Amino acid sequence: MTVRGTCSDASTIVSVSVNGIAATSSDDFENWQVEMSVASGLNDYVVSATDSEGNTDDFAADVSVESSGFLWGDPVKMDYDPATGQLYVLDSLLDSIVQVDLDSGYRTLLAGPPSDGYFDMSGVSQDVAFDATFNRALLVDAGWAGKKVIVGVDLITGQRTLLSGNGVGSGPSLPSMRNVSVSADGLTAYVTAYSTLFEVDLTTGDRSIISDTSTGSGPDFKTGNGVHLDEGGNRMLIASLSTDELFAVDLTSGDRTLLSDETVGTADPITYPVDVGYDPILDRAYLAEYGYGSKVPGLLGVDLVTGEQTMISDESTGTGSLMANPASVDWDPIDGRAIVLDVSGNHLVSVDAVTGDRSPISDVSVGLGSEGVGSGAIALDSVNQRLICSDSDGLVAVDLLTGDRTLWMDSSLLLGMAEGVYNLAYSTSSGKAYFDDSDWGMIYEFDPEAGTVEVLNTLGETSGMVVDEAAGALIAIQGGAVVSIDLTTGAVTTISGGTTGSGPAFAGGPYGLTVNDARTVAWTLDYNLDALFRVDLTTGAREIVSDATTGTGDSLEDIGTLVVDESAGKAYLTRAQLYGSAYAPNGLIIVDLATGDRVLMDQDSNSSRSPLAWPDSIIRDSATGLLYLSDSRMQAIIVVDPITGCNGVRSAAE
Repeated sequence: MTVRGTCSDASTIVSVSVNGIAATSSDDFENWQVEMSVASGLNDYVVSATDSEGNTDDFAADVSVESSGFLWGDPVKMDYDPATGQLYVLDSLLDSIVQVDLDSGYRTLLAGPPSDGYFDMSGVSQDVAFDATFNRALLVDAGWAGKKVIVGVDLITGQRTLLSGNGVGSGPSLPSMRNVSVSADGLTAYVTAYSTLFEVDLTTGDRSIISDTSTGSGPDFKTGNGVHLDEGGNRMLIASLSTDELFAVDLTSGDRTLLSDETVGTADPITYPVDVGYDPILDRAYLAEYGYGSKVPGLLGVDLVTGEQTMISDESTGTGSLMANPASVDWDPIDGRAIVLDVSGNHLVSVDAVTGDRSPISDVSVGLGSEGVGSGAIALDSVNQRLICSDSDGLVAVDLLTGDRTLWMDSSLLLGMAEGVYNLAYSTSSGKAYFDDSDWGMIYEFDPEAGTVEVLNTLGETSGMVVDEAAGALIAIQGGAVVSIDLTTGAVTTISGGTTGSGPAFAGGPYGLTVNDARTVAWTLDYNLDALFRVDLTTGAREIVSDATTGTGDSLEDIGTLVVDESAGKAYLTRAQLYGSAYAPNGLIIVDLATGDRVLMDQDSNSSRSPLAWPDSIIRDSATGLLYLSDSRMQAIIVVDPITGCNGVRSAAE
């Protein structure tokens, strides 16, 4: 991690160190930096400085950084190794395998995205199985990228190997797969796809069908979406998502036995099961119930002898933070508990199998408050050193020093007026917020002192807005143009677009907006042209700063929002796409405003520059130069130092 700072004194500063490690500088330590290691837990850093007179301040400054390891973006499935007590988690969006220490909750990246694009499985990998014999992880994909393969990932080198499918192995072709398990000897894999259970020889890649509608007897398990391999019982436990049933499939005959459904133990029927854990001592299954639609999420226990179902943990059973979308479950025989991955907020949770009590194992939570953040627009309140963030609850204030979250505007104020907050701006002079709603096409004003929301403008939604305090107006993108909206009357004046202003025309609706501190220049994006525009707010003149023919480097496709550091001559653009491959990963694109050159900000989890999962909105604090962005997959506010590229979670709910 790069630690940097400034230093000043009446005499010349001759040295600065952090925890005894000398910092470097090119301007007599007016600005300095040093590389520091980061350990699990709380890390304290103390700065000392010495001047030319020999005076030393051993405690010139100090800072503490708490590290919980790799910032995962989209953990979807996991596999537990009872021999070591380690958990292996698949981050589908970041195409990575993460190891979690269940004692400390620390997350370690074992294998990141592949260097070979053929093995890129970002956004399409469905499940992971840990193979202790060969120290590898097995991945299967949904076939959305056209591969339909089983891939082995060496957990030491990260090297990927095609194990079956797409020309490797004989037998029936692999369809879109949902789950994978591996035998204790590492020689056989079992995968499910719809109503079929496959056996795969991991030495040759050969495939055979163990059970389907024409192989084996018994009722069809239809949409098998969660499995557990019980080698001791020579069976595969399979949860059927579409029929809310639990099956056992004999691995020799392929015969299917219905273990539990709505006709058994109807007090707590199975609802939308997505994964299966298993306690062999009690012969009990644990089903992660996702909670889709009106279905209540929770953890259900099933006695495999009687089929009786018992709710272990949900909104009315057990204490602790509620599970919103439990997607994966494993049984921990060492501590006698269920381990649940809740993909809403990316939390790993321990569930007491007797009481249903829930306690966190590993998450990215920072700050106090139950309100969620990270799912929408953000604005900076520099006077009060806080962010205003949109959320399903309304508007949430985030303290930039502590990360604490408090509800600032309750969503009940929007009833009958708006569906939510889409774009957002904040006035430091009045303390009011301005936002629009994409469904109603209106701009609203929120007055926190009066506790009221009023309609300011009914001329359509915006795709970016900033307050111009001196002019008493919003600078916004509305109706395909850059406009000024009077904060008193709501009247609109076109600044640039259509027949107003010279230069290249906007080909599509401009999207995203940032302005300089003087409010004389704006920058916006054009989706159709994949271009970054500079707009003179006095004359309306437009010029293309960067596009396919202006500047080199990363494409401007799938760009969301942007900010500009005019003094540094750089723009910072968020990129978020469903399949963020190794060749176009999600993150921050840096654009040189002089040349138009584009480069992805360095991402390296081993140097506190963790990859970003789904960056949505971005704001810049001109006083500190720091960038703050909302990440909807992490459900967090991320702070980024644009000079070093280091980032971390500033606020996230448990």
